[in-house]
Amino acid sequence: NHCEFYDKKIAQKRHEEKELMKLFEASLKNKDFQVYLQPKVPTDNKEVLQAEALVRWVHPEKGMIYPDKFIPLLEKYDRIGELDLYMFEAVCQIAERWLKEGRVGAGISVNLSRKPLLREGKEICEKYKRIKDKYNIPDGLIKLELTESALFDFSDIQTVQEILDGFHDIGLKLALDDFGFAYSSLALLGEFDIDVLKLDRAFFINDNERTPKIVESIIKLAHELGICVVAEGIEVEHQVETLTELNCDFIQGYYYSKPLPVAEFEAWRESYEKQRA
Repeated sequence: NHCEFYDKKIAQKRHEEKELMKLFEASLKNKDFQVYLQPKVPTDNKEVLQAEALVRWVHPEKGMIYPDKFIPLLEKYDRIGELDLYMFEAVCQIAERWLKEGRVGAGISVNLSRKPLLREGKEICEKYKRIKDKYNIPDGLIKLELTESALFDFSDIQTVQEILDGFHDIGLKLALDDFGFAYSSLALLGEFDIDVLKLDRAFFINDNERTPKIVESIIKLAHELGICVVAEGIEVEHQVETLTELNCDFIQGYYYSKPLPVAEFEAWRESYEKQRA
C-alpha cells in the first residue's frame, strides 16, 4: 500500500535475502547456528549465576552473520519458529550436560518470537514440552523470554493467559523482555502471570536524577508481585552500584561480559565463581 522509486539497492537487498533463505535450512541441519551465553549476575551472593542464550549464525563460507541480518528476514518469511525450537533444544542440551556435571540451578533463558506464538497459540506448548522431556530438564530451570509487543498483538487477554499458563504447566518460567520500551504498560503485570521482568536498557542510556526513582518503584512493585527483576544493557560501574542499592535481582550487560560461546562462558563462570568464593 505504498509507492517507492526503484533503484539497484532494492534488487541487491532482495538478492541477499534470497541467498540467506537458501542457506537457512542447510545451516539448521549442519548446526551453523550457535548458542552464545551472556551472564546474568546476581546482586545477592545467595543467588546462582544465570545466563541468556543468544543466537549467532556462523556459516562456513559466509562467516559470522549477526542477528540483525537474519532475524527480521526469518520473521518476514515465517521461519523464525524453526529457529526458536532449534535454540530451545540446544539450550536443553547444555542444561542437561550442566546437570550431569553437578551444576544445579544454573538457569538459562531463551527467546520466544512473536509470530509462532500468534500462529499456534497454546498448541505451541506441546512442542516445547516434547523437547524438555527428551532431555529430562527439571521444572523451573529454563525460562522463555517474550517481548511486550508479543502479548499486545493478541486480541484478548484470556488467550494470552492461556498460553502463559500452558508454558507454566509444562515447567517453563516466563520473562517479560524489554520492559520500559515502546508498548510498556504496568497493567501487564496485573493481567499476566510473569516470573521475571527485564528492564530495558533504555532506562540506563540517558539516566538522570529521575531514572533511579522510576526504576526503584518498578523493582518494588515487581517484588511485591513475586516477580524477579533483571536489568539489561548495563555497561558502567555506577549503574551496577545503583541497581544493587535498589535491590535489583540480576544484572546483565557488557559491564560483566559480552555474549560468549558456550566454552568461553563456562571458563568465565568458573573464574567468577572462584572470585565469589
